[in-house]
Amino acid sequence: MAVVRLLRVVVLAGWMQLLLGSCPPGQFGDSCSYSCNCGTSCNETTGACSGDCDTGWRKAGGLCQKQNIALNKAASTTSGQYSNWSPSKAVDGDRDINGEGRTCFHAGRSQSDWTVDLGRDYQLYDIRIYSRRNYYWRNANSNIYLNNNSSAICSTLPSPSSTPNPTDVTCNGTGRYLTIRNPGTGPAHSDALTICEVEIYVCSPGIYGVNCNTSCHCLDSTCDRLTGFCPGGCRPGWQGQRCDTACNNTSYGTNCNKSCAERKCAATNSSCDHHTGACDTGCLPGWIDEVCTQECVKGTYGTNCISFCPDRHCAGNSSCNHVTGSCDLGCDSGWMGADCKDECDSQHYGSNCLGVCFSRHCVGNSLCNSTGVCDSGCETGWTLADCTECDSQHYGSNCLGVCFSRHCVGNSLCNSTGVCDSGCETGWTLADCTECKPGTFGPDCSRCGHCDVTCNDGDGRCPGECLDGFIGDRCDIDVRVSPVTSGVIGGALVMAVMLCLNTGLMIFLWKSGRLKRTPLTGTPPTEVRETNTGDTGEIPAPALSPGMNGDDYTELNEVTREREQSLYDVIQNNVYENN
Repeated sequence: MAVVRLLRVVVLAGWMQLLLGSCPPGQFGDSCSYSCNCGTSCNETTGACSGDCDTGWRKAGGLCQKQNIALNKAASTTSGQYSNWSPSKAVDGDRDINGEGRTCFHAGRSQSDWTVDLGRDYQLYDIRIYSRRNYYWRNANSNIYLNNNSSAICSTLPSPSSTPNPTDVTCNGTGRYLTIRNPGTGPAHSDALTICEVEIYVCSPGIYGVNCNTSCHCLDSTCDRLTGFCPGGCRPGWQGQRCDTACNNTSYGTNCNKSCAERKCAATNSSCDHHTGACDTGCLPGWIDEVCTQECVKGTYGTNCISFCPDRHCAGNSSCNHVTGSCDLGCDSGWMGADCKDECDSQHYGSNCLGVCFSRHCVGNSLCNSTGVCDSGCETGWTLADCTECDSQHYGSNCLGVCFSRHCVGNSLCNSTGVCDSGCETGWTLADCTECKPGTFGPDCSRCGHCDVTCNDGDGRCPGECLDGFIGDRCDIDVRVSPVTSGVIGGALVMAVMLCLNTGLMIFLWKSGRLKRTPLTGTPPTEVRETNTGDTGEIPAPALSPGMNGDDYTELNEVTREREQSLYDVIQNNVYENN
């Protein structure tokens, strides 16, 4: 428990030094864990005292780190006392050596002893003894031993020749009881101890050396008085036999066995105190304690673990992440945020407040609560509780498209866009096949007539003029004559006139005797070809060109007719086919 209390003091002092930038009055050194023992005026780094030491402390090397542990402790003797010169007078802090009974101990007989009980075991080293003025010889050659073991002598007072008063001796050992014994056999009081004060010094916790001026950092605050070696582990932040080597900048804690990288500091560049590992920037959300390695306890989360899981508004049964508190299934209607603790404003609703009140299509003026339900129902074409989706018979913006009004090829599905996935019927266009192509009119997208401009898409009437060869309000009555037919008729008329002229000439010549029938010489009668039209007026058929027959002329007439027809159709066809 003592070690735990010491660690708490060290941690508290360390935090004060970190926050205030200096040690509190009366403290100095690493983590401000050492006491000045000279009031409040020591150097906060070295502990050097400019004034006197506190009562019970002795200055050495500028420090007040030597403590007189015999002061006011219980003292006794087995040799009796002279008058009122009691054993306790040697540990009352009065260094007066004039020999008055109020200040010194005086044994009652020779072969005298004096013992002090230090209360517990201490590692001892130096002792200072004040003898009565002019009576040192009564204490000379006395033996000093520990724990009532007279055979384990740790020191002997020197002979009286030139012995200073007070006398400093060394007793290197560990014990609770220290005894001074004069075994002399001189007459009367010649060997009776006469001691005015005994001061037994030990270094203050965490200090070692002959003058108690070097620091050690043992876990139990005690190190060997002379070597500084620690019998146990080191205090947090230190390592080595003397625990005088600080942890490097990547480790901290007892024996430097903890890694700075394992902390969850708020900033990546947070310092790492080599004693505590404390994060000077605080912890990341979800972590707590000074080194930010402890997860929030169950039921809490977030920065400094001050948020409570039951305060969230999660949908369903959600776990509670110790960092974010996030809800597994999202938020209840009317709430938003990673942890679903932010309420929607008056214009939004639903999970994560994604619903917009004015985007609903309610009948009348419906209130907008956390769910967005239209309590008066939906406008035509809309469905869902909040009237935000088209029903199965409508599609498109504001659900104005009507599925059965499309002109799709086959049985096309009607999704939210109304697109005809199998294409449009003839004459219809757009993705949902609801508009006629340019060059068409009427509810069935009939093709316009032969207008010089696009016809009226309602009734098909031509707002301009009809193309040549077409008449009617819609320019759809064809009154054209084929050029081939005109040519044939004109040719026939010419040939008829010529035939009449030729026939008249022949008759005239025949009657006048100028025209005689003469058979061809050497030509058999059967090979003579006679052309005689008689009076029928029939014109012989013209001879066919080599390689041609009558069907070829018929096909030629049809080709000519089609070419002529295309001249009239070109404007309307271009408009229609390009759309």
